[in-house]
Amino acid sequence: MHRAIAAIDGGGTKTAAVIARRDGKVHELPNAPGCNPQDGTDWKSALGSILAQIPKDALLVLGMPGYGEVPSIDAHVTRFVAERFGPNCHILNDVELAFHGAFPKGDGVLVLCGTGSMAVGGRQGRIVRSGGWGYVIGDEGSAYWIGQQALAYAAAEIDGRAPDVQFASRLSDALDAPNHPFGLLEWVAASPAPRAQVAEVARAVDQLDTKGDAIARSILDGAALHLVALAQSVAERSKATAPYKWCSAGSVFQSNRIAAMVQQKLGPQSQPAMSTLGGGLMLASAMAEWSVDAEWSASIAAQLDQS
Repeated sequence: MHRAIAAIDGGGTKTAAVIARRDGKVHELPNAPGCNPQDGTDWKSALGSILAQIPKDALLVLGMPGYGEVPSIDAHVTRFVAERFGPNCHILNDVELAFHGAFPKGDGVLVLCGTGSMAVGGRQGRIVRSGGWGYVIGDEGSAYWIGQQALAYAAAEIDGRAPDVQFASRLSDALDAPNHPFGLLEWVAASPAPRAQVAEVARAVDQLDTKGDAIARSILDGAALHLVALAQSVAERSKATAPYKWCSAGSVFQSNRIAAMVQQKLGPQSQPAMSTLGGGLMLASAMAEWSVDAEWSASIAAQLDQS
């Protein structure tokens, strides 16, 4: 019998984790850096620092970025976790973990859009996904995609390949980029994490949109349509009955324009039942064969909401 359960929400920028005991008390661990092995970052150090703080007799659910996509990487992750923690760990994709938090009964569509983009949906126990191909192949509509589109238009404008509407100048000012023709290139190259740096441009694009910038508006509208396509693809393939429940997660949905346009196309979104870590704890409690009631679940959700 496991005396404790734990959940880890791995991501590209941070790794979060919580431990819960049978009395319903939750202990939140300090966040660690991102642990996406596909990014080439020091994922072992980040994940290892979290695993070292979880009791070895706990049952752990780990949401790992990119898990289930590249078998060789999956095998490497599985070995690493087994060596550092032991066999009492269930690993799944981090977006699938977020889906379980949002829709514990497995009936709905989650559109997650941060640095990358992906949709996960399910119906009657069947889970499907769309997107999540990474910034080299896809991630359309993501913060990276928005940033890349903005930088590409700015470069074309500077070159004379696009109409000169002073977008490059406004973007450079918003990013506080160096003041010379290749200032945006220098701004990106100065970061040790170019992917995250390009994704950061999305915030500047959203700020420009609120000031009435037509190019920024066009880019955000395009991103919203890509996210709608992800959701619709998942709903169709999971044979969801219209109108299906859906909800969003990720920093890109902080853009009022994107959030409003996606809701216009898909309808009002549902409130997620629990956070990603809450979903992980619920999965872990079931795997540990704990008999939990609605009061226990509500307490877990409330504690995580306050954290």
